[in-house]
Formats: sequence, C-alpha cells, structure tokens
Amino acid sequence: MSLEIDRVEPGSTGEAVGLREGDRVAMVNDHIVRDPLEWRYLVADEFLSIAIERGGKVMTVEVEKEFDDALGVHLKGPGFRTCNNKCIFCFIDQNPRGVRKPLRFKDEDFRLSFLYGNYVTLTNTPQEDLSRIIEQRLTPLYISVHATEPELRRKLLGNPRAPDILPIMRRLAEGEIQMHAQVVLMPGVNDGEYLDRTIDDLAALYPWVGSVCIVPVGLTRFREKLPSLRAHTPVGARTLLAWLRGIHARFRAGFGERFVYLSDEFYLLAGRKIPAMRFYEGFPQVGNGVGMVRQFLDAFRKGLPRLVKHFDPSPHEKLRIDLVTATLPAKFLLDMLGEVNRRVANLEVVPHVVVNERYGEGITVSGLLCGRDIEATLRREGVTGQAVLLPPNVLNDEGLFLDDVHVDEVQERLGLPVVLGSYDLIASIEATLDALRQPGRKAVREPPLLGEKLPAETMCAL
Repeated sequence: MSLEIDRVEPGSTGEAVGLREGDRVAMVNDHIVRDPLEWRYLVADEFLSIAIERGGKVMTVEVEKEFDDALGVHLKGPGFRTCNNKCIFCFIDQNPRGVRKPLRFKDEDFRLSFLYGNYVTLTNTPQEDLSRIIEQRLTPLYISVHATEPELRRKLLGNPRAPDILPIMRRLAEGEIQMHAQVVLMPGVNDGEYLDRTIDDLAALYPWVGSVCIVPVGLTRFREKLPSLRAHTPVGARTLLAWLRGIHARFRAGFGERFVYLSDEFYLLAGRKIPAMRFYEGFPQVGNGVGMVRQFLDAFRKGLPRLVKHFDPSPHEKLRIDLVTATLPAKFLLDMLGEVNRRVANLEVVPHVVVNERYGEGITVSGLLCGRDIEATLRREGVTGQAVLLPPNVLNDEGLFLDDVHVDEVQERLGLPVVLGSYDLIASIEATLDALRQPGRKAVREPPLLGEKLPAETMCAL
C-alpha cells in the first residue's frame, strides 16, 4: 500500500530533501501510511526514514527536522468510508430525486469525526481502528448514539448487525478519548424512558463523554417507503425543555455542569428565549446547532454600535438590502432587522422569509433552502433594494444551491449583487455595503467551514 504525493510546498523541508509530486509514500519509520491523517501523525517525529516509490524503484529518504515541521508534503488520500446503516430518520434518504452525487453520499468515517466533527455511529469501525484511535490520540470524536438500548438502536439504524455502542465507548473512554454524543430524537420512538436510559448510560462514561446533544428529527416530503415518523410540535418542545430543567439540576449537582443540551431548534419551536452564553459552558456542540443562535445574537449586540457609528451614506441616499431567511430563524431574525432599521439612518434591510417548497414546509432551516424557492420568493414579494443578502449555508464550494442553480445565474436574472452572508449579521450587512461600492462584482463568498456537508439529522437554524 502506498499513497501518492499530491503537492510539495515550495521552500519546505519536503522539497529540500527531494520529495516530489507523484512520488508514492509507502512507509515512515517502518510504519505503513494508510491515509493522510496517519501521515500527519507519523511525521511528527524528529528523525524520519521515509520509503518512497518513484519510477518503479523504491528508495529511502532520511530526514532530520524540528518536531513541529510537517514537511510541507500533502498526500492524496483513499476514499472515505461509507455508512453501512439505513437509519429510519436519515436525511440523505429524504432527498428529492435528481440531486447531485455529493448529496447522496453517506459518510461513516472516524477520521472525518476527528478532523471535522462529523458524527459517526461506529458500526463499521473494526477493533484495529479503535486501537489506532487510542494510539494516535484522535480526540475528540463525535458519536451518533440515538439510543443505548441495543435492540432499539439497531431498529433506529436499520442495521440488525449493529454492535452495542456502550462497550465501544467504554473502550475509548479507557483509552482516554474524549467523546461528544448525539441523540436524534423522534417522538414516540426513542424518547421517554428510552431517552432517560440513554442519558444515564452516557453519564456513566463521564468525563470521557463530555456532553450529549439532543436534536430534532428532520422530515421532508420525500419519505415514500420510509418508516412513519412524527415531527416535533411546540407543545412537545416545551415539554422537553421542562424535562431538561430537572436533568440540568441533577448533573450540575453531580458533575458541576449541565452535560445534556438541546439544539437551538427546540427553543425556537417552543417560543422560548435562547439561553445566555454562560449556559453553554464552552459550547462543546456548537457545530451541531447548540448555542449557535446565542453566538449569533451576541455578535449582533457587539457589532450593531459599530454599524450605527460608521454607516455614512450620502444624506440624500437611502440604501436597501433584501435579506433572505427561512421560517425558523425568522423567529428571532425579524426583531434584529427591525432594530437595525430603527437605529441606522438611511439603511433599510428588508426580510424575505422563504418557505421550503422543494423539501416541504416541515423543513424550516436556511441550510436546506433551494435557489428556485429563494428566487421565486424574491420575485413574488418584489426586490426593492440594491443587493440581496443570502444565509451563509445555502451554497456549496462551487456556488451551487441544493437544486444545482448557480448563484451567478440568480444574480444575473435579478440584475443586482447577491452576497453570501456569514454567521454575523452586522458583518454580513457590512460586506453587502462593500459589494455595493464595487459595481459588477461577483457574489461574495467566505471559505466554507467544512465543505459541502448535509448532516443526516439536522441543519443549522441560521
């Protein structure tokens, strides 16, 4: 087994010792290199003996370097491991027909969990990989648990051969691997006594299980031949929040922290205030939508005075921005926009709340809005501003919406700049104002956080 060198950085140690693009790395210090992640682990030594293949010949490159010198060598990796489950709630199975291939890919790879915070079930992780995780200190990991009762978990995963998750997590805990757990909650399926058992079982692994996040099941209108599941309701969300207060009292007394968190969607669905920053205790699961709205609100409070102070258009000019959002984030975003419009003279941000016709009205988050739905809403309600501001999570790296509409097409048809926002409303407005000062510029994009990735259970509410 060998991996091809994709790129060697100019001026790097790798270039200095003669490594080249196209070389194939076989071993480092007599250890086989199975993927780029293992390469990063192995080259952390100060003295390296690298076996490479070049032109049909095998040669050895000796390297003496500083401990933190990664050589500047980037390898092409093998494909990521795919999921062997058929979860009854999987969002990938609820995509409409005809979506592009990346949106059909189900990843289940501990390397992605370590590198990017992807959730994994560990149902296809052999013992040798568990040993590698412990040996190479691949921590933290993010585990999709859903239920600890073995038969129920197999039912949820659609996998009768799924192993019991607790022995796996115990082994990782004994190896001092930090884990964060996720429960996709389905009314009448894994709630009630099953949820209580899951929380108790995971708490027994504290502190190596550092937190548990509960997220609502997401249901599209494309569930033909899939198990019947119920959506969460405002009443159910309020009941869950009441349950959580008792859970928090228990764990704050026992652990000194809350341990269990609900995703922001439950608070918005219940019509309850988002907790203060101190509630989230370091935001251990913010990437799963736990506390992201709080960060968004706090960034707004910090940035609004800056916008009020520095916004200075011509006294005879009123600037308008048409802002796109989805039905769930509209619950808190409309109040914020009203405050912007009241406090910033000569600026008006006009909200357009897009109902998700493509996936179904039950999908209320912005990350699943499609280009056609956005454009149709803007045309129906009328675009009155000089630019359109999009949510930060509606485009992939190539500028495509989920329905393969390119943002440049929308920009051309609307005849005005289309700007991709960030997870900071004030900074997004400022970026839009910058775009207006540069006529004819392309749609503004920020680097993606994790690339194109559709969580199978929930999407960020912003």
